[in-house]
Amino acid sequence: MKFSSIFRSLLSEQGFTQQSIANKLNTTQQTVSRWINGQNEPDLKMLNSLADIFNCSVDYLLGREDDFGVIAGNSNLALTSNESEMLSYFKLLSADLQREAIGFVKALAL
Repeated sequence: MKFSSIFRSLLSEQGFTQQSIANKLNTTQQTVSRWINGQNEPDLKMLNSLADIFNCSVDYLLGREDDFGVIAGNSNLALTSNESEMLSYFKLLSADLQREAIGFVKALAL
């Protein structure tokens, strides 16, 4: 998937407007529009800032890995459906509950 498609989806999913992202990045709405339309792509500094804003990796923004951090095209590292489901619920937990969940899973594994 191309950066422009991923970026457009993230904007929509997280409720950002072109102008709100432009403001956060200290750039123009026209620049953001060019990224969405695939006319241009952000430089590395902007990609890092976007990754921070969207709480994802630069590789995800570039379409090199999925949202669980699995590198695209590397099926040896792909998560099973159970692992994906567990991770999606884990991400919903607070940091304290995540630590508790890790402790619980460790206890189950012993």
